[in-house]
Amino acid sequence: MQSQYDDLDIFCTVANFNSYYQAAKHLGMPHSTVSRRVANLEEKLSAQLIIRTTRQMRLTEKGKALFEQTQPLLSQLKVAVSDSLDEDGELKGPLRITMPTRVGLDYMGEILLEFNKLHPGLELFIELNNENTDLVKENIDLAFRVGPLVDSSAIAVRLWDIPFRLLAHQDLVQRYNLTCGNFELKQLANLPCAISFPQNRWLFEHDRQGEISVTPKPSLQVNDLTIALEAAKKGLGIVYVPEIILKNASDCSELVDLRCDNWQPTKRTMFAFYTANRTSSRKIKAVVEYVKHAYKLKFGE
Repeated sequence: MQSQYDDLDIFCTVANFNSYYQAAKHLGMPHSTVSRRVANLEEKLSAQLIIRTTRQMRLTEKGKALFEQTQPLLSQLKVAVSDSLDEDGELKGPLRITMPTRVGLDYMGEILLEFNKLHPGLELFIELNNENTDLVKENIDLAFRVGPLVDSSAIAVRLWDIPFRLLAHQDLVQRYNLTCGNFELKQLANLPCAISFPQNRWLFEHDRQGEISVTPKPSLQVNDLTIALEAAKKGLGIVYVPEIILKNASDCSELVDLRCDNWQPTKRTMFAFYTANRTSSRKIKAVVEYVKHAYKLKFGE
C-alpha cells in the first residue's frame, strides 16, 4: 500500500510545476501514475484538489491550502531524513546546485569538483544558467547568484565582493578622446558598448555622491561576458566586466580603464541562497564554507 505521505509529495510536486507532465518527468514516474496517485489523495481527503482541463490545471481553494501547509513540512522532512543518513560524518546523497554560466565555467565548477572529490558520497547536480531560479519549484538545494534573489524568502549568505572594471581598447580611447579628464559617464549613452545582457544597466559609485545607474548604447549585445570582453579587445566597444574574468582571459594589454573623476564601477556581491527549510542541512553548510574559503585561497579576496 502506498503511503499517504508519498501521495502528498507527488501532489506538491504537481502543484510546484503546475503541470502533471513536468511533475512526472521530475519524479521519474509515468504520467498515468502521477495522475492516479493525486486522484487517490483526493479520494482519501474527500476533496477535489486540482481542476484539470484539456489545456491547463489549477489548484482549488482546498488544494492551495493543502499545498501551502504541507510543502514546507515535506521539505523539512526530506532534509531531516537526508541528514540522519549521514550522521557518521560522511556527506552523502543528492545536492542540486545552480549558478551563473560564466561563474561555473571560470572557477566555481572547479571548486565544486574539488569538494566532490573530498566527499565522493555526494551526488552533485550542477546547473549553469543566468536566470533567477525559483528554488522550490525547481527543487534546487543551493543557488550561487550575484546580487539579490527574486525570492525574498530565501536565506542569503554573503560570500565575497566582486570588483568591476570599465574597459576600452586604446584605439577606441584615442578615437573618442576618452582620456582621464575628458570622459564623463553620460557619454556611455552615445559611445559603442559591448553589453552582456541581462546586465544592461551599469552601476557606478562615488565617495560623496552615492550610486548612479547608466544605460549604455549597445553596439553589441551578447549573453556571455567572455564574448563581450573579446569584442572590447577588438575595439568594437566599451565593456563593463567583473575583474575576475580578466584573470582567466588571454592578453588584455591593449585594454585600458576608463576613469571619470572619482566615479568607480560598483562592486557587486556573490551570495549563496537556500530555502529556510534547509537551514540545518550539513551538506549545504559544508559546501558553502568550502566554496568561500577555496575562493579566498584561489583569488586572495
